[in-house]
Amino acid sequence: EEIRALTMRGWVLLALLAACFAATCCAALTETPCDACVAQATACFGACSSKECGDGCMERWVACSTASCRSDEPAAPLWAQWNGNAQHNGRRDTQLPHIDNSRAGQTVANVSLGEDVCMSSGGAFSESRELLFWGASDQRLRALSSKDLSIAWSIQMGGSVGAPAIGLDGNLYFSSSDGSMYAAGQDGGILWKFISDKPSFNRALSDPVIDGQGNVYAGDLGGNVYSWEASGELRWGVELPGRPRIENAGAITRNGLFVVRGRTAVVAVRAEDGSTVWQQEVDGVGMGVSVGGSDEELVCVVGHAASALNATTGEHVWSLLPERDGSPHQLFGRCAFSADGSSIFLAAASHPEVYAASSKDGRVLWRQTVSQVPNIWPSMSSPSVGADGYVYVITNNGFAYAMDGATGSIRWGKLLGDYPLKGYSQSSALVSADGTVFMSLASGAFISLLP
Repeated sequence: EEIRALTMRGWVLLALLAACFAATCCAALTETPCDACVAQATACFGACSSKECGDGCMERWVACSTASCRSDEPAAPLWAQWNGNAQHNGRRDTQLPHIDNSRAGQTVANVSLGEDVCMSSGGAFSESRELLFWGASDQRLRALSSKDLSIAWSIQMGGSVGAPAIGLDGNLYFSSSDGSMYAAGQDGGILWKFISDKPSFNRALSDPVIDGQGNVYAGDLGGNVYSWEASGELRWGVELPGRPRIENAGAITRNGLFVVRGRTAVVAVRAEDGSTVWQQEVDGVGMGVSVGGSDEELVCVVGHAASALNATTGEHVWSLLPERDGSPHQLFGRCAFSADGSSIFLAAASHPEVYAASSKDGRVLWRQTVSQVPNIWPSMSSPSVGADGYVYVITNNGFAYAMDGATGSIRWGKLLGDYPLKGYSQSSALVSADGTVFMSLASGAFISLLP
């Protein structure tokens, strides 16, 4: 009887502590700023989903994850640029994922678009999450069903099509290698087209970026940057100092700068008029910039090394060039930030490793070998990060991997295609709100997997 009484008292105490914890979490979430809310709400998820907390806490999580919980923040475009956002994490956050661990990594759908079809480096989700939009080397933009990957529509352009962005108006914005920028409805109907008057070898435009007012931004191979209104009217076009060759999407900072990466420099211009604010030399050939961070806003670029710059001033904050067997090894692709901005995920250029680093000081948090890939460059795609915190990459020998973003431990690995061509991918994974992972290969194969 005495033991039973003590046990009952223990359960009562645990219940009271759980209720207190839930109430504390919920109270905190009503006051936490958006940029810290997601991580805190995730930590409190068990309490927030309990009866003590109710739906209000879950709604707060969703509000935070879509960056709409504070009235002083401008509305964010649905899919503002390559890989979704300035953090370049490839994630579409509108609801909490519910994961069945027993089915992790299983194929949902698999379709071939043709062996001569090389998909662009990124795609975009529709607001309903029923469609995926993806450009390709065969000069087409496609809309695919997110359920079975069947093609809803396809439109022909004048050159290879890059990664589309989706604006506040729900329209698609994308560039073509013939020097054109397009706007299209989600039914594929073309709304407007801008044609560059630059020489043909310099006029190819980067993938577009969209700000909170719906304005569109891009650069070209001749070192020019442009901005258009959502209607297609050109707001401004300027030539950057030194005319850096801009091949990849830039990013918009919180204080209204459009930041782009040239071959040897990163340049920030004012979004309102294109005037240069700062310029910083960087090493190596890069693939664009990412913007994020927890303590302060950083611009992350990858050349031979990864470098973090102060987004406001351009000042150098830290660099990371990891070593392997006593020798430095180059990095590749783009940085991807974690949801709370505290971590950055990076891929090695020619060896099979993924790194997580602190965004504060560049310190390596973990490194994970994912596959004995053939010694060719690049070794894998740029990382993507799901709402569940898992990091996804595709290696050049056709394996896809999911890793725990906190520890680097491998959740699953799956062979998607045979080396060399059928397994290679230049596209980063896209992760839907329900956790479904979408990946494309150079062979024209398109695959969706459970997280």
